[in-house]
Amino acid sequence: MEREKSLKIFESLFTETDLSGSRLDTHGWDSRVLFLQNGTVIKIPLANGYEKLEREYCVLKSVKPLLGDLVPDRIALVMKKFRGETLEFLSYNAIEGITLDDAAPLSRDMETSIWVQMTRILPAIHHHMPPGLSKCGIPLLDGPGWRDFYAGFLRDLRITVFPALDGHLSSYLEDQIRTFVENDSNFEFRPALIHGDIDPRNLIWDTHSLRISGIIDWGDSMIGDPAFDYASMLFNERVGLQLIRNQRELAGPGPIRRIEFYHRMVPVYWIMYGLRNRREKLVRDGIRELENRIGFKIAIL
Repeated sequence: MEREKSLKIFESLFTETDLSGSRLDTHGWDSRVLFLQNGTVIKIPLANGYEKLEREYCVLKSVKPLLGDLVPDRIALVMKKFRGETLEFLSYNAIEGITLDDAAPLSRDMETSIWVQMTRILPAIHHHMPPGLSKCGIPLLDGPGWRDFYAGFLRDLRITVFPALDGHLSSYLEDQIRTFVENDSNFEFRPALIHGDIDPRNLIWDTHSLRISGIIDWGDSMIGDPAFDYASMLFNERVGLQLIRNQRELAGPGPIRRIEFYHRMVPVYWIMYGLRNRREKLVRDGIRELENRIGFKIAIL
């Protein structure tokens, strides 16, 4: 039903565009994405996603000179009238390849290629501050701001998530986040641009050159702790661990401890989103994965 509704909206908005043969992706949390046969991608935000879409547009334009072909070409904000309102959409050229999600299961050669490339890509993102970034309205979280964010995160969980969890999981999260917030060394990082949502759906794999050809979905990018992006790479534990063990910008135990914490917290976002949008399966999956990640530790060999 949702798919048909989204297609009708696209057809109403883009009457001059041939949508035959197009592909609609409705899996995103904040948007619906239409892939046209001519290689154009059109991203329509859900009701609460317009500000995030504008930030993504600005960030993409800012990081394009830095990352080149790793971000899309012909990035544009499209404005259309729809039922008396002016709606905004993001448009860009599709990057050649498929998502790592679609490429799964990953071969060992693919895993090696990915972590080797990411040892270069992530520092390139983290060690440069593109000039136009200050105008993008992304969160700017230094150490104190990062601490405040997680203190607020805990307050929100007590209201929105803890009532849906068994007592032992609520106590576990309370202890994990309080311990993290109270440790001053967790907030001594050098603030950097981070992608904020690196996962298999947002990394593009070129099946011909056998390399990462793109990084998409920059709507969650911010200035924050670069260790956060490394935790995101643990979507594949072998890839993530090899990357972490071979990355110079993660020297010392502090970043490793923070990566462990961020990785344990990822399922909490699934639960929050699932509760907010009545997606019971996502809530169940989040609770199960939260249990699985209790005690997760990184062994640096």
